Amino acid sequence: MKTHLRSIRAYVCLFFFLGPVCLLPHTARATTLTVGVSDMGSTLSAVPNGQPDGVLGNILSEIAHQEKYGPVILAAALALAALCHAIYTRCRARRQAQRMRKSTHRLSTVLDHIDDLICIEDADQRCHYANQPFRDFFGLPPTSSSATLDPDTDRDPIRADGISAADLPALKQGDRIVTQEQRTSPRTGRTHTFQSVKMPLCNPDGTTVMFCTILTDITARMQAEALARHNAFHDPLTGLPNRILLLDRLEQTLPGARLESGCGAVLILDLDGFKRLNDSRSHAIGDQVLREVARRLKEHTLDRDMVSRVSGDEFMVLLTRLDPDPETGARQALKIAERLRLVLASTPLEPCEQTCVFTASIGLTLLHPEGATASDAIREADLAMQRAKVQGGNQTVVYDHTLQADFEQRLWMEKDLTQALNTSQLTMHIQPQYARDGRVTGAELLTRWTHPEHGPISPALFVPLAEETNLINHLTYWSLDIACQALLDLQSLNETYPISINISPRVLMDPGFGESVRGLLKRSGAPGNRLIFEITEGVWIQDAEATAQRMRELSRLGIRFSIDDFGTGYSNLSCLMRLPIFELKIDKSLIRNLPGDPDSIAIARLILAMAEQLDFWVVAEGVENEPQADFLARYGCDALQGYLMARPMPIDTWLTSIRQQRTNSA
Repeated sequence: MKTHLRSIRAYVCLFFFLGPVCLLPHTARATTLTVGVSDMGSTLSAVPNGQPDGVLGNILSEIAHQEKYGPVILAAALALAALCHAIYTRCRARRQAQRMRKSTHRLSTVLDHIDDLICIEDADQRCHYANQPFRDFFGLPPTSSSATLDPDTDRDPIRADGISAADLPALKQGDRIVTQEQRTSPRTGRTHTFQSVKMPLCNPDGTTVMFCTILTDITARMQAEALARHNAFHDPLTGLPNRILLLDRLEQTLPGARLESGCGAVLILDLDGFKRLNDSRSHAIGDQVLREVARRLKEHTLDRDMVSRVSGDEFMVLLTRLDPDPETGARQALKIAERLRLVLASTPLEPCEQTCVFTASIGLTLLHPEGATASDAIREADLAMQRAKVQGGNQTVVYDHTLQADFEQRLWMEKDLTQALNTSQLTMHIQPQYARDGRVTGAELLTRWTHPEHGPISPALFVPLAEETNLINHLTYWSLDIACQALLDLQSLNETYPISINISPRVLMDPGFGESVRGLLKRSGAPGNRLIFEITEGVWIQDAEATAQRMRELSRLGIRFSIDDFGTGYSNLSCLMRLPIFELKIDKSLIRNLPGDPDSIAIARLILAMAEQLDFWVVAEGVENEPQADFLARYGCDALQGYLMARPMPIDTWLTSIRQQRTNSA
C-alpha cells in the first residue's frame, strides 16, 4: 500500500514539475518529452551507484521501479498536464476577450454620445469604424452593438467618404490636416459646416494603416457669428444698414478712397412729428411706421445706392454715380430727394389700421472730388436738415457755406446765453400800448441781450434758440419776477394797466408751471388780473384739451391770455371759442402793407370784425406810420403798439417818464 502511495505521489510531482514543458514551442516540447521518456533508463544509469539525488532523482527512481506501467503513466501525466495548460490558456484568453469587448463597448458608448462625427477608413475609403452621429448624418446602415465594421468580409463595404483623394498624400506622410468644410446630409438634404480634423493611424513601426476623420459641426456657431456680424452693421428693426456700415461705404465713395465714376451725395431724412406719434399712440405703431418708411425709401432708390437708418426717426441715403458735373449732379440729387419726400407725404401710412400722414425734412450735400471726410459730409447734410426743420419741415434744403456760419453762430450764442443768465447782459425793456385817444392801455415786456463782444443780439435769434433748450425756462421765470415787480412799481404810481409777457408752449405745458406762478404771485403780492400771458396759435395744436385745462387753471389766478402773431399761424376759430382768450394781437407782417395792399386790408378788417363779434380786445403791433394808425383806428382796433408811439425802453426809463409827467402836470 505504501508503495502505491509513493508511486502516485511521484506521478503528481512529475506532473507539476513537467507541466511547464508545455509552455515550450510545439517542436521543442515534443523533443523534450520524447527524450524524457526514451532516455529515462540512461538517465538513471548515469547516476553514480544507481542512486539519483534530489527531487527529480527520487521521482524518476519511483517511476523506474514500475517497470511495467511506468512509461505509460508518465506519458499520461504529461498529456494531462498539456491539457490542463491548454484549458488554462483558453480561459485566460476568453477573459481577455471579455475585457476587450467591455472596453470596446464603453468606448463605443462614449463616442456614440459625443457631438463630433468620427470615422476610421482605409486608403480605399472603406469604412472600418463610424460612431452613431456619423452614421445618422450620412445615413449609414445601423449596427447591432458596435460601430466596428469589417470591409474585408462584407460583400458591400461601406464607404464613408471622410478622406478625399487629395488628402491622402499628406496623410500618408504623417501630416495632420485641419480644415473647414461643408457636408450635405444624404438623409436630410441639409448642408452643415464642419471643423474637420484628419489624421493618420500608424502601427508601432510607423507604417500608416488607417485614417481617422473627426468632424465638429460648427453650423450653429457660424450662423450665430453671421447674425452677430449682421446685427453689428444693420438696424435690427428695419434691416437697413446702420451708421457704421454707411460710414464705411461713404469712406469708400469719397475721393480719398477712390471715388466711383461721377460725384455722389448724402441725404439725411428726419420724420416731422414722429415723437408726437410715439407719445400719443404707442411705440409699437411707431416701429411699424419706421419699417414702412424704410421699405418705401429702399423701393425708390437704386441698388447701387445705400439707405440707412442712423437713429430714431432719422434715415440717411448715400447716392453714387451722379453726373460728374456739379450742377447736373446737384439737380439729380435734388430730384431724388424730392421724389423720396413725396413718396412719404403723398401716400398715408396705415399701421394697425390707423392712418398716419408723415412728412420729412431732408438735408442734402454733394460729395465732390475735392470733398473732405465722411464726418464732414454727414455734418453738412445734418445742418441742411436742421435748416429744413426750422423752416417748417416737409422740404429739402441743400447745404451751402452760410449754413456752417449759422451753425457756428448758434454754438457760441447757446454757450454765451447760458453765461449771460443772471448778469447785466440781459435786461428787460417795456413797450407801451396806446388806445385811439392816446391813453396807455397796457405794455409788453421784451428781453434784450447785449453781448460784450458782438453787441446787441436780436431777439429773433436768441429767443428761438432758448426755446429749443432749457434756457427758455430760466428766461420765463426771470421775466415773471420782473413783471411782478413792474406791476407793483406801476401800482405805486396809480397806473393800473396790465403787463404782457411771452410764454412759450413748452413752459406753459410744464406740469409745475401753474403752481410756480401761484407761488410767485403770493410771494410778490402782485395782482394776477393785471398779468397777460402771450401765447402763439400753435400752442393748442398738439393737445387742445390739455392746453385749455392749463389756461383755465391760470385764469383762476386772474391771469388773462393773448394770442400773439394772430393771423400767421394755425387759426382755429372753434378753439378760440373754447379757450379763455382775452386779447388778439395782429402780427406786424399784416400791418406792414397797410393801407395800400388790398389783401392786407381784407385780412385786417376780417380780424377786427371777428374780434368785435367775439368780444376780444385787439392790439396791432408793428405800427410805424400815421396811415397805418388811422386805418386801424377807423376799423375799431382797440390799441396800437409800435415805433410810431414809443420804442421799447428800460423799465426804469419808463417809470421815470411817468414820474416826470406827474411832476409836470402837478
